[in-house]
Amino acid sequence: MISLIVLGVAVLAGLGFIVAGAYRLVVAFLAFEKHTHFMEERAIYAQVSATGARISEVTQEIENLPELWARARVAFFEIQRHRTRLQSAARGVSFAARMARAVWDGPKKP
Repeated sequence: MISLIVLGVAVLAGLGFIVAGAYRLVVAFLAFEKHTHFMEERAIYAQVSATGARISEVTQEIENLPELWARARVAFFEIQRHRTRLQSAARGVSFAARMARAVWDGPKKP
């Protein structure tokens, strides 16, 4: 009988320790949560969120890079094609200018 009383007191004491530990744990958790909410108002968190936004923008730009590369390649080939056409037109104009000068000056005199 005494052993049951001792066992009952031990169980109650154990439950008391568990409740006291849980209380301390809840108080510590609430203090930590309050501290983290206080820290969210700091400037460093604004910098971290701005950096995160910039990283997402850069990631989006990197994803668009193959499309831009293809457009740049097409533009480069178009520039080369137009360059060739302009060179041939310049040769034609140069030839026409020489011919006009030759006609204007007439035949060479010895």
